Amino acid sequence: MTYRYTNRATAQLAQSITPRDTIITLIPGTGDAFPALQQPTDRFALTLTSVSNPDQFEVCIVIGRQGDRVTVIRGQDNTTAQSFSSGDVASLNMTAGVYALFPQAGYMGVFDPTIANTINGYQKNAIVCDPDTAGLLWVSTKDGNKSSPSDQDGAWIHLTAGGNYADAGALDTEKQERQASEEELQKTLAALQKELTRYQLKGDYVLSSAFQDAIAALQEELSNYQKRGNYITSNPDAKDAQISSAGIDLTSSLSDALWMTYKTPDGTQRFYHAANAETVYNAATLTSVYTSGWLPTPPDWATRLHVIGVGAGGGGATCQADPNAQYTNNTGGGGGAGAYVEGIYNVTPTSTLYVSIGKGGTSEKDGEITTLSINGEIVLKADSGKASTWQAPGASAGGVGGYSNIGNSLIVPGGYGADGYAIGGSGASGPYGGEGRGGKHGGVNAPGFGSGGGGAYDPQQTNTLFQGGTGGNGLIRYRFLP
Repeated sequence: MTYRYTNRATAQLAQSITPRDTIITLIPGTGDAFPALQQPTDRFALTLTSVSNPDQFEVCIVIGRQGDRVTVIRGQDNTTAQSFSSGDVASLNMTAGVYALFPQAGYMGVFDPTIANTINGYQKNAIVCDPDTAGLLWVSTKDGNKSSPSDQDGAWIHLTAGGNYADAGALDTEKQERQASEEELQKTLAALQKELTRYQLKGDYVLSSAFQDAIAALQEELSNYQKRGNYITSNPDAKDAQISSAGIDLTSSLSDALWMTYKTPDGTQRFYHAANAETVYNAATLTSVYTSGWLPTPPDWATRLHVIGVGAGGGGATCQADPNAQYTNNTGGGGGAGAYVEGIYNVTPTSTLYVSIGKGGTSEKDGEITTLSINGEIVLKADSGKASTWQAPGASAGGVGGYSNIGNSLIVPGGYGADGYAIGGSGASGPYGGEGRGGKHGGVNAPGFGSGGGGAYDPQQTNTLFQGGTGGNGLIRYRFLP
């Protein structure tokens, strides 16, 4: 819809009209003072005013004109249709309703030399549309500017000259970068706060003031970026320096860092994945599993699984010393230790992980193996230590250590238990210590994972059967890696 205008368009009604009339006849020969409506969507506003009562007026919208006859829509712009007499005035005026349409329609004026002369030139910083090229805007560089827009004489410049503007795509990209950076900063801060809370609850050490200052620095940094509304750049600033001084190393910029590391006051190196907002890798500790079952589903960020498996220890030998026999089972040997196997395996968030933890062998019984299965396939196997048994009267050799041929990083065979001699033989020590020692009237159970049980001995030769010690259970330790 286009509104048309002419200057000083005024006429008188040739005949009276009622509120229901939609065709107005003007005095012959005066209709041509009003705009010609060449397109179906062309319009102009017509104001009717009573000569006898100038306060009585009505705004109409003209939708068609044929000579001195105009077709109108009555009672527009908050006025009502009324009766008017022959001789009352019809004029083309700028009305409030028409004026309000300009900003709603996104109107910006096209350069017009007639207007330029009428207003004695456009003022400095006035903006006009190019008369020939759609979307091309010009800014006046001086007052009293009557020249046609061009970049020849410097009187006008393109609104987009010099690249000092941002198109919709650039603005959208910057907004996304800022939002993503702010989210990463939020997650990193949440990870630090979670770690702080965990250690405070455990009470295993006192956090340094530098570490607490670093958390405060991150909080202040986040607040500043939210207030400024800009995204985080890779250039370090004072806050980054303060964070680094506390032993926190942001791997690149906060906007790029999904991984970050820091050292706790006791020197432990810790790793964070900001997207997970929790500790995901601790160089000093792994999660230990003591009973058979399913491991947790790998997190989205994990691609590898680091696993240590220990087979169960074998049981120690019995003793039954007969004082009347030439060869008597006086001192039992110790059980062998389970194997130590370590490996790193590829995983995905859909991998299924199952561990079977071997149980320590009882007196003169072998321990059980420890395994890890990924998607139903055994990928790690730590063999168990073997029991010490009596091969012949008077001869009790220590149990054989466990071994394995399934593992992709490190395989350490278990140690042999000590032979029974004079007193009961000790079981072999597992990878974490804690072997069962030989025991009078009964071998000692192994307290350490994978260690062998101790052999029994009877120095009084009471001809009583005494049991050997039980071997230590197996163990699985694991952690997910990126």
